[in-house]
Amino acid sequence: MLGGVRNSNVIAGLCGADFGAPTFFGVHNEPVAGGNIITARNNKDRLKFIVGEIGVFSVWYNDSFGAQMPIKEQSVGPKKLQSRAAKYNYSPEQYLLWKNAKYRIRELLLTPEAFKQEGDEETPDKSVLFVPQWAYHIDLQMLYVGKGRVVLHSFKKQRELIESFFFKPSADRTLLRDSAIALEQKYGEINRKAKETLEKHGFEVIEVAGVLPTGVDDGHVKCTKPNYYFCFMNGIALFPDKVLVPHHLETEREFVSFAYELFMDELRSVGIETVPIGNHLKAAGKFVTDFMLREEGGLRCKTTTLPRESLAALR
Repeated sequence: MLGGVRNSNVIAGLCGADFGAPTFFGVHNEPVAGGNIITARNNKDRLKFIVGEIGVFSVWYNDSFGAQMPIKEQSVGPKKLQSRAAKYNYSPEQYLLWKNAKYRIRELLLTPEAFKQEGDEETPDKSVLFVPQWAYHIDLQMLYVGKGRVVLHSFKKQRELIESFFFKPSADRTLLRDSAIALEQKYGEINRKAKETLEKHGFEVIEVAGVLPTGVDDGHVKCTKPNYYFCFMNGIALFPDKVLVPHHLETEREFVSFAYELFMDELRSVGIETVPIGNHLKAAGKFVTDFMLREEGGLRCKTTTLPRESLAALR
C-alpha cells in the first residue's frame, strides 16, 4: 500500500546524531518512509506524513473487493452523507469506504495521542496529509529536502528544459516537447492540487524539471527516448541542505548533463547542495539513469548501502 517502510537508526548513527532529536534533519521520533509515504517537517517543525492517494485507493480497493473490514460510521445524517458522496461521484457506501481508508492510514501512522488531536491546527505534533499523484509512487514526482521544503516536478519546467536545450528543430525535440505539453494538459491539475495541499500544510514548494517521462501508463513512467531520460526526484535527503541525486557525472548524454546542471542550480538557489550518486556503476558498464528508468525509481525505497565517496561528500 505505502510502498515500503524503513527506520533511520543507521542514518542517525552515521550522522553522529542523537536519534530522535526532533530538530535534526531527516531523523524523526517516528521515521517511516516508502514509495507512497514521505515523512517530513513543515516550516513550523511539525511532523507530517505525506501520503499518496494511491495508498488510499489500495485500502479502498481491498475493502471493496478483497478482505472486508469494518467501516467506521460517519456521524452525519443520510442527506449530508448523500451530498458529500455526490460531490466525489461516489455512492454513499463507497464514500464511507474511501473515508474509512484514510481513517485507517491515519490510525496506522499516528500515535493514539496524535490520532485524537489530528485536525487541531494548534497542536504542534503529527498529522497526515494526502496528495494526488500522477506517478504510481509519489517519490517520482516530489522530493522532501528538509527545513519545510519540497521539490515538485513540473511538466511546464520539463517543456522549458527541452526548449532550452534544442536550438534547432529536430524529430527528438518535437517528440519530447509534444510529450511534455500532453503531460501538462493531462496531469497539470494534479500537480497544482498537490502543490496547493503541500503549501496549505506549511511547506515551501520548489518546482523543477526533475524527471523526463514521455508518457505515463496507469501511473508507470515511460520514456520512448531512453538516452534523454533522467530521474533526479527519486533522491535521498539525509543531511541538512544536501540531497543525494541519481546521476552519473561522467555521462556522455549531453541532455542529461544539461538537465542536471539546471536542477543543481535550482536547488542551489534555495541553499541546497546536490550530491550525485551512481558513478560507481560505471565500473560494471551500467548507467544510473538506465537503472532508474527500468526500476521506475528504486534509489529512495530500495537503497541499503551507500558508496563511501557519496557518504564522504555528505559530511
